[in-house]
Amino acid sequence: MEKFQLVDVTHNYKTFESFGFSFQEALENSCQALSEILVNEIEKVNCHETLNLDANGSNLEEITEMVLSDLIYSLNENDLIIKEAKTLDFGNNLSGGYFVKMVGHAGSLEETENQKNSQFQISVNPGSIIKNDSGIWKISANLILPTKTEETQVVQQI
Repeated sequence: MEKFQLVDVTHNYKTFESFGFSFQEALENSCQALSEILVNEIEKVNCHETLNLDANGSNLEEITEMVLSDLIYSLNENDLIIKEAKTLDFGNNLSGGYFVKMVGHAGSLEETENQKNSQFQISVNPGSIIKNDSGIWKISANLILPTKTEETQVVQQI
């Protein structure tokens, strides 16, 4: 089984799907997929830091979006890319939703070509996480790319 695939690319977004034998594995593979989309030479990243990725939400889509947004935030604010993420704990929270506690092994981007941009956003739509009849989980997510206008505004602000 493949871990993930890029399924659609337009000038506005990149859609990717990740797979796993559990929701947790599919989420870990989503982190890897997003990292590989954002960093062209992910193999050059030497992991030297550990980051916590924790999320609470009312549904699986919400916690997936939170974890992937944290990955983008880490890239933009700390110049760190999470090369590998592992689930430490996952379950139901007291309010009837879900929680996930993950650890990300991260490294700096000094020797890589990357797509650092504070305008990146992630979207995980309702119904985009499914478990098929074979027990395989699939997560579909959209990396929303900045428009040329947004990129120009960022450059002008600097």
